[in-house]
Amino acid sequence: MVGPLSTLLYFSRNKKKTLPMLGVIVLAVFAVSLTAVLTGSMITSAREGWVKPYERYSMVAASQGFLEARTVRELKANPHVGRLLPLQNAVVQVTGIFGSDQRLVLGLKEKDLRWFMGRTDLRLAGGRLPARGEAEIALHEDIMKGKGVRLGEEIGREVDDNEFLPGRLRVVGILAGPYPVALTTYEYLQSRAGPVQPVGERAFLVFPRPGHQSDLEWDLAGLPRDRITVQTYSLTRERVEREIVNMDIMIWILNLVTVVTLSLSVGLLNVIFFMQRMGEFGILAAIGYRRGALLRRTFLEVLTVTPAGWLAGLALSHAVFLLISRYIYAPRGIYLTGIDGRVLSFTLPIPVMIALFSLFIVFWQLWRLDPVSIVERRE
Repeated sequence: MVGPLSTLLYFSRNKKKTLPMLGVIVLAVFAVSLTAVLTGSMITSAREGWVKPYERYSMVAASQGFLEARTVRELKANPHVGRLLPLQNAVVQVTGIFGSDQRLVLGLKEKDLRWFMGRTDLRLAGGRLPARGEAEIALHEDIMKGKGVRLGEEIGREVDDNEFLPGRLRVVGILAGPYPVALTTYEYLQSRAGPVQPVGERAFLVFPRPGHQSDLEWDLAGLPRDRITVQTYSLTRERVEREIVNMDIMIWILNLVTVVTLSLSVGLLNVIFFMQRMGEFGILAAIGYRRGALLRRTFLEVLTVTPAGWLAGLALSHAVFLLISRYIYAPRGIYLTGIDGRVLSFTLPIPVMIALFSLFIVFWQLWRLDPVSIVERRE
């Protein structure tokens, strides 16, 4: 049986007060979680596009010109190196969450393309691989979605002035797999880099022997940085994470300001609703209810509304993000992270701060409550 002073009974009889409060909390949680999901998805995209490919290989490139013959001999003699693939590399522009982004384009020799795909778990989902020396390219399916192109269409700087990829290349293949990269031929990118001079290689993809990844990365990290650019999983992750931390600090500061502002606004609305009930609490105190009982009732009311609003806000956010991801972002090759630890850490301060602010003001008012003056209408 529900008691006359039950919290649930109060909510059921005062929907005009409780539902607006609940709705404001839900919208506040949704707004903050939207920021968390979009920024979190951008961070995840950066990790998958720039860090994840180096799980399987490293890249060694000359800072200018060609790699020295001594460096190439050291690489070939390194006991941790499984295979070296001569490389010409570039980048292709794709659509990101906040503007444009880039993905790697690897120019490999025709005999190395299939081997590379097998080693990196990439597969041909449609079309074919680029032919030797031809202006052709195979794009990962996510890159194709991000650029809005199909098999047979052309991409490149001669097609779009804003593109980073040199020339005009026809899309002849669709790649699928864990790494969003594009493949073209070594000879094509070499021809776009300038006159061919057989004096050496500009870059190599370096594949480790099984179980030698960390040892190889340690050796490559020791190469002279003034003449050689080295990209390994560890070095790339460290660089990207450093940039993410710098960006995330600003995001957290902006989120904190937003959360504090929203929480104080909602908490103030909660206090206004409470002040309208001072007569109710004064009468309860006058007929014998102690302040402790009134404080406990207020505590239960606040701890019912705020968590309920937070959970409802997360549920609304989850549903909206599913729809946005499926119908807006996924067709463009962008995948939202959804409700995760980042969203929880962004939004949890909202119910906590609302509850603390509301309870502090309400407890202070109840402690100063004068039931006699309220009953006599002389408050």
